Amino acid sequence: MAGRLLLRSEPGWYRASVAGLLAGLALVVAWNAYAVDPRRGYDGAAHIEYADVVANEWRLPGKEVRGYYNPPLFYVLAGISDRFGEDVLGVAPAEKLTQGWNGLLLLASAALFLSAARLVFPGRRALHVAALGFFCLVPVTTRTAAMFHPEPLDLFLSLAGLTLAARMLIRRSFGWRPAVALGAVLGLAQLSRTFGIYASASAGTVFALAALWRYAPRRALLRALAVTALTAALVTAPWYVRQAIRYTNPIFDQPTVDKPLWERRPLSFYVDPGLPELFTQPVRQSYLNRLAPTAYTELWGDYFGIWTWNATVQGTPSRGQLWDLRAQSVVGLLPTLLALLGMLALLRRSLLRRGVGREPAPALFAAQAVFGLLGFLYFAIGYPTPDGDVIKTTFMLAAAPGWALAFGLGFEWVLRRIGERPLARFYLVAVLLAAALLDLRMIVYGSPLGGLF
Repeated sequence: MAGRLLLRSEPGWYRASVAGLLAGLALVVAWNAYAVDPRRGYDGAAHIEYADVVANEWRLPGKEVRGYYNPPLFYVLAGISDRFGEDVLGVAPAEKLTQGWNGLLLLASAALFLSAARLVFPGRRALHVAALGFFCLVPVTTRTAAMFHPEPLDLFLSLAGLTLAARMLIRRSFGWRPAVALGAVLGLAQLSRTFGIYASASAGTVFALAALWRYAPRRALLRALAVTALTAALVTAPWYVRQAIRYTNPIFDQPTVDKPLWERRPLSFYVDPGLPELFTQPVRQSYLNRLAPTAYTELWGDYFGIWTWNATVQGTPSRGQLWDLRAQSVVGLLPTLLALLGMLALLRRSLLRRGVGREPAPALFAAQAVFGLLGFLYFAIGYPTPDGDVIKTTFMLAAAPGWALAFGLGFEWVLRRIGERPLARFYLVAVLLAAALLDLRMIVYGSPLGGLF
């Protein structure tokens, strides 16, 4: 990866764009880790309590701790980190060190994502830069990385697994060593967050399709798939066996309504677009328990009031904060449309035999996006809550690389359609750059840039 990221042979604009995005992201995550209260994020107090039990009592918590059903890898690392930060470095509060390496994980994920994009779509520079920009600037990534939360670790490990799988497919390297490495990384992703299973499902599906359509010798592909699955199972088995013995559900031991899945939500949950409040009052209580507008606002804005405004203290955002949130609802329109357009192209390519049969690596990221979306929908539909707090796009963070690649594909497609019309290209890039500048007010905690934009 390091060799691919040196970029010495690339044009100057490409190197400058990549360096600017990664350097800007480094500044943002450093500031956010410094400025954000570790208990401010989603279930921050519960995550901290879990880590404290692991670090101080050397055991996994039971039902006395919220979130006891979450896999333990993040909490073990966070607990050790907190104790080291407090006892050795004198960091206060102790959780700041964990926030710091969560930010570093996002920065490492961005660099790894660029490497994966260059591996999967070589030579397509506009796609690389656009996709990396989307990955760095979509608020859900930087916001989650600033929290005391296991999702950034899941993102990094899931992306590492998909990158290893892509490298195996592109190099047609299906020996037992890369398969064991892939299985170990995918297993660790599952031990960091239940949603890590999406990466395993993606790799398994694409390897199986590649074998079916004879991308490489079928026996070699299936042997690599079996070794990967066995390794991942050995890594995760102790956790799942423990949960199965102690609790009813080894994955998510939480009660829900006793109804079939399709009866747990009303029709309005699926079809209500939340207009006009999506652009006039994009905060909680507006379009309560409405899927699309809540997910959109949670992706680009701050629906639940944990970032730009503090719902538990303020109740409602101030006038200035509300204007920022309204602006975010507009800012997200074009990137979302381009990402959807690109995802359709990526899925079309992935579902065709000539796609996976010839170049299966891109399908890994399409599958991750699809499995992430399906898992998000199942959770949001299957576990309804009165306040709608299950509709959080943070739960899809590990699918961000797939959607970022889709945005890059959508942007590239529009550039091709525009052709050699400099004015049209200028307007497209100018609109996206303006949106990115406005978006800085959202991804930087406390909006210290508010006076500039």
